[in-house]
Amino acid sequence: MAPRYLGLLPRTGSIAAWLTAITRVVSEASRLIEPVRRFLSAPRCAVLSTLGPDGAPRQIVIHYTLGEDHIALNGHRDRRWVANVRRDPRVALVVHDERDYLHYVSIRGRAALVDEGEAALAEAMTQAERYGEDPADFAGQPRVSFRVDPDHVNEYR
Repeated sequence: MAPRYLGLLPRTGSIAAWLTAITRVVSEASRLIEPVRRFLSAPRCAVLSTLGPDGAPRQIVIHYTLGEDHIALNGHRDRRWVANVRRDPRVALVVHDERDYLHYVSIRGRAALVDEGEAALAEAMTQAERYGEDPADFAGQPRVSFRVDPDHVNEYR
């Protein structure tokens, strides 16, 4: 699956034009995340919505990690949500404030595969530490990492 910024690549043109397009997407994503960065930096659970093979929405509770301009997701290779994202990268996340039920952040975007090997496993182990779990529980698991590049970020209070 190609990252969404490849669609911005001009059919003809220079490398400089391509780099400008990538920079614009990254800057926009950083700008969208910045107002909610502090909230998203805490180890909270998110509800991930994907589209099933029948087109129906499916939701799961998932841990995440915040990148500079994206949300990182990690899961076992055989999970249904992983298959859904591979087939259709459109996703939505809601990150809820456990202390205030009327406060949450909603993110819509596209997920892109990052890794299916050792780096994905290492990310799962790092994420386990973030959420107070034992990283050893993930040893040897076939893991997959995705990044969600946000198109829309909204905070509700």
